[in-house]
Amino acid sequence: METIKSLIRSATVRRPVISPQLTVRVVEDLSPGYVRVTLAEEGPSDGGLAAYTEQLPADAMKLLLPDMTVLRAVTVRRYRPGPGEIDVDIARHDHGVLAEWLSGLRPGERVGATGMRCEWALPAGAGEVDRVVLLADPAGIPAAAAVVESLPAGMPADVVVSVNHPEDATLLPRRDGVDLLVVDDLAEVTAGTLPHLSGHLPGSGAGRVQGWIAAETTTVRHLRGVLRDGWSVARDDLLARAYWTRDVDSTRKDEEEMVKFREAMAAGEDVSDPGLAERISLGDRD
Repeated sequence: METIKSLIRSATVRRPVISPQLTVRVVEDLSPGYVRVTLAEEGPSDGGLAAYTEQLPADAMKLLLPDMTVLRAVTVRRYRPGPGEIDVDIARHDHGVLAEWLSGLRPGERVGATGMRCEWALPAGAGEVDRVVLLADPAGIPAAAAVVESLPAGMPADVVVSVNHPEDATLLPRRDGVDLLVVDDLAEVTAGTLPHLSGHLPGSGAGRVQGWIAAETTTVRHLRGVLRDGWSVARDDLLARAYWTRDVDSTRKDEEEMVKFREAMAAGEDVSDPGLAERISLGDRD
């Protein structure tokens, strides 16, 4: 049986790593909390966008910010192969390297990139997934928006998000069958938040539910327990991503996780397994 984790593993093995050199074409305010940056490759190159032939919803790439020698992850909101353009929606921050980069960003500036990391997959065909549940904090909103946009027509879904500004919720597309719930704090979500799922048990008629989480590390741990224990989402039908960790610099977080990935590789573990990435990013062996 295909699952989100098995499909992501397959895509990770199948797709090549690309490292395009990109030029800023457009910087656009989307809402009080988000900026869209359109990046383009000026011409074909080895390891460039020409190798990005299989686009998946909410693909993630890292930008090598100029003059800072640091990497920051962003979500590919849309990719247009014809003109070789990528839209990335970035959450505004009061401080930090992304805030500094965005503050003076102008068309024509150059930035390196590397990717793509697969963040979403949905088993196809009748009798597979019956309902989708997405949970995201402000860092995960662009990815959640890309996932919602990709859902098959009529796919029932619950989308639970927290936002920094009410207008930020407009980034999420409105779709038939998709119910949006904006909450003050994802850490306060419980099984009772979505009561139609709290009774989701084998034979209850709720069918197979696929879950996806993108938020702060501690919150992701909590939500993973809600989905597994409160809504009976199977382990392999759930992808839990820690997009950031409170009071920990993203560069430090990346460095610590890279050490753990190298240790796992040396131990013979499958580094293309999203379950391994989940355990490392959440700091557990669950």
